Amino acid sequence: MTYLHHDDLSVLAAIRGKVLSMPLQIQPDITTFRELARTGNVIPVWVELLADTETPVTALAKINHHRGPAFLLESVEGGERWARYSFLGTSARCSIDVYRHTVEVDELGKKRSLAHHGDPFTLLRDLMARYRPVALRELPRFWGGAVGYLTYEMVSFIEKIPNAWPEDQPLASFMVTDPDQS
Repeated sequence: MTYLHHDDLSVLAAIRGKVLSMPLQIQPDITTFRELARTGNVIPVWVELLADTETPVTALAKINHHRGPAFLLESVEGGERWARYSFLGTSARCSIDVYRHTVEVDELGKKRSLAHHGDPFTLLRDLMARYRPVALRELPRFWGGAVGYLTYEMVSFIEKIPNAWPEDQPLASFMVTDPDQS
């Protein structure tokens, strides 16, 4: 089962003929979407695919078209050897990189550098506060948000451990789709 999370319905329409020749059931329907928009500003739009002729990598290549950052996450539950879900995301509106002294934010090409004064987590929490995702029982617990990585050295902001990470390299990096820019 593959869930596509995307803020641009035109991409879902475009993959209809590129991923499968069968019609896709886009969820939620427009009425439900409008109802959900009353309670939050991040509403997942997805299709459920039987992907026996596609891999997550080829599906991502078909929807991304080299337009910028993209992600592919595979979930494994318990001791399973195969992924239960594949999460594909494209067209990030925002990227966030955490450095030793600053957090660098790039929103649609507008870059800003914010000092975090040794506490990047509070700044990250503040940056993410504008996103109010809706909860849907029919989706897995994770269906989107800030997607990225943290290095081990991020612990140095919480505990007294040595931080030998190069200062010009991000300690953490995330991409986020921005509902305000859709």
